[in-house]
Amino acid sequence: MRAAVALLALALVGCDAKPEPTAIQRGEAVFRPVADRFAAGIVADLKKSDAAGFDRYLKEIGGKVDADLVRKVSTETLTHYAEALSMSSAKEAELKAGRFDDSMNRRKVKAAQEKFSAPKATVPHVCQVLLNRQQAGEWGAGLELEFSARILEGQLRMGKD
Repeated sequence: MRAAVALLALALVGCDAKPEPTAIQRGEAVFRPVADRFAAGIVADLKKSDAAGFDRYLKEIGGKVDADLVRKVSTETLTHYAEALSMSSAKEAELKAGRFDDSMNRRKVKAAQEKFSAPKATVPHVCQVLLNRQQAGEWGAGLELEFSARILEGQLRMGKD
């Protein structure tokens, strides 16, 4: 009887326990707001510079409003760079507490700028937008800089594969 009660108690405790998020899920949760702001900028620029292209993309995804395209761009960015944005629970706690290594992230961005400025370098649109923001003095600190550095560094690693 005691064994049955113990097994039942273990089963109930096991059902209540939420699984620990993966490194990729932690990265997605931390960077989702930044990715949404990033995507909103891309969508606004597209709408301004190529209204027909904006309408075409919106129609392709079955969207009705700007927010649909923002959500799509944000999700695709987070998915494509999931590995680069992934993090340990300790890193997640650091970032949520507002502890950023801005000097290291600036060095990563600078290294990416140098590599992407090579004559035959191909710069993906996402990376070009991030580099443009850096050059304009935007996204130069905190979570936005962390996001930029991780994506740029991740793209450079993808290019080596």
